[in-house]
This record gives sequence, structure tokens and C-alpha cells, in this order.
Amino acid sequence: MTQLPDDIPSIKQVIQSMQEAPVASGHSELFHYTSIEALHGIMATGTLWASNALQLNDSKEMIAFWECLHDPMKAQFTNILKKEKTNSVRFDSVIEQEGEIDFLAKKKAEKWINAAYSGLIKTPNGTGMFYPFVTSFTTHSKDDSIDRYRREHGMLSQWRSYANEGICIVFDTNKLVTMILSDNDCYTDNFGTFADVIYTNDTRKISTLLQYLSGIAWYAAAQDEGGFSEYWMEAADETACSALRVKHMGFIEENECRIVTLVPTNNYSGNKSRLIHTNNGRAFIKLFESSNKPLPIKKIIVGPSRSQQEIADRVRWIMRNDELVHCSDTPYIPPK
Repeated sequence: MTQLPDDIPSIKQVIQSMQEAPVASGHSELFHYTSIEALHGIMATGTLWASNALQLNDSKEMIAFWECLHDPMKAQFTNILKKEKTNSVRFDSVIEQEGEIDFLAKKKAEKWINAAYSGLIKTPNGTGMFYPFVTSFTTHSKDDSIDRYRREHGMLSQWRSYANEGICIVFDTNKLVTMILSDNDCYTDNFGTFADVIYTNDTRKISTLLQYLSGIAWYAAAQDEGGFSEYWMEAADETACSALRVKHMGFIEENECRIVTLVPTNNYSGNKSRLIHTNNGRAFIKLFESSNKPLPIKKIIVGPSRSQQEIADRVRWIMRNDELVHCSDTPYIPPK
């Protein structure tokens, strides 16, 4: 593999730029909003489900990261195409046939982004390296009156998502991190991360990665097209994890945090891989299947409902612990 130009960040610089404080340093508790039916399954199995990111309800899931990459990559191609136009008479005829520089740069950027996406993420008809799974938590960690209320009574927008049977499982972050590390040790081909979501209004955490990916696409197109996959694979883990962390800024009030798990599509000989399950056509994996420790649940918040007390009684029965169950004070407003 040839040496990249100095103006393209090295993979070492990419990795260093993405280092960040552990989740537990910013969030002492994590909030997992779900249904009472799901709570029953969680307690019965001692596991959390991680859903395939391609099957989540958010229509922008797995798209936001690549949209963030499009503009810097297009800019790279625009610059090189402008230089070619200045230095080549032949290039003028290409422009007349295929359109303006902006259109050509857009096409080239889309080509390399599609190549990266299809090479990394396993889609139903694709051959990517990883099946993408996420487990999501909301964080209410700010020291203001809004988050103090949410820590005790939950978040209204989340309650609305679960209609009449919403509950929120509150986890001890430090203990959950310990379980995640232990769980990861059970698998020899484990890839992923546990980190805050990156919203599209602030992508500074991945700016060096975007610069690297844009640079290698330009360099591969201009100098070494055959080596593109090698450059790309150098950052495969960082790119795939980022693709599962970046989310549209419209969801910013959730302050989401995610366990990202990448399950390789190739079950290499001798490796212990996570099992992929299905439920009603949706793929998922179970976290903590190999653990014999109980999940570090601090309390269960029962959301507003016309039958809140009845649901609270059901939760007490599931948890076998009355002290863990708390009813939200948020008023119930029936749907229109």
C-alpha cells in the first residue's frame, strides 16, 4: 500500500481524534424506555436486546453519517476537477458531455460513499463486513430543573412513544459498563463501542475521520484506485461505529447513548460469534447471554397512563421488589 499524501490524516490521527471520556464519567445513570412486555422478557432472560440498525423506526438511521461525509468528499472532487479543467483541453469536452463540475463531483462522491457503505454494512441483498446492532439509552445528566425532573419522572416525548404501557428502566452506568466489558470478552471477534450519539449539528468528534475518508477517496480516484479498499479497511471499525452513532439533530433532546455492536458476516474458524435471533422478521442479538449476574437496575419508572397503578402492580410482580417501582408524576393526556 503506497504512502498517502501529508495533507490526508493518518489512521493513527483518526483513532486519536476519536478518543473520548468513558460514558460513566458523564452519566451516572442510563434510561431505557420500553414496554412492560419487553421488561418481562428482559427480566426473564437477564439480557438486553440490540436491534439491527437497518430495522429501527427512524427513517434516517444509518443515513445521517453518510450525508455528513458527502459534502467534504464532494469538495475534494470539486477541487481536483477544477484543476483538471485548468490543465486539460480534453477535460472541456468531458464537461460538455457529462455536465458541470458540481454534477461530476457529486457523482464521484456518491460512487465512493456507496462503495464504502456496501463494503462495511450488511444489507439484505449486500455483502458487507458487519451486521449493525444498537441498544439505545436516553441520558438525563444535566444539572438543570428539566433533567432533574426527568431523572425522577421520565421524558414526555418518550412516554408518548409507548402510549399506555410505557416504563423506563434506570441502569447504574458503572455496573453496566463492567457487564459490557465482561460480555465482550466472551466473543473473539467482537467489534463496537459504547458512547454518546453524535448529532448532525455538531460532528467535531468525527471531523478527522471525515477528512481521512474524503482524502482517500480522492487519492484512490486520482492515483491508486486499486488500493482504495485497503485504505478504507484501515478505518473500517471507526467508520462502521460512527455510522451507527451519528443521528439527525431533530432527536437531540434525547441526549442518546448507545451500545454499538458489529457482528462480522464471516464466522472465522475458531471464533465464537454472537448469535443473531429474529422476532417478527426483525433481527436482534442478546447482550449478556453469557452472564450470570443480574442487570444493574436502580429503579423502574412507570409512565403516565389511565391504568398507571395497575401497570405499576404488574411491574412490582415482575421485579419482585416494590421499592424499585416509581410512578411518574407527569399527567396523562389521552390521545385525541
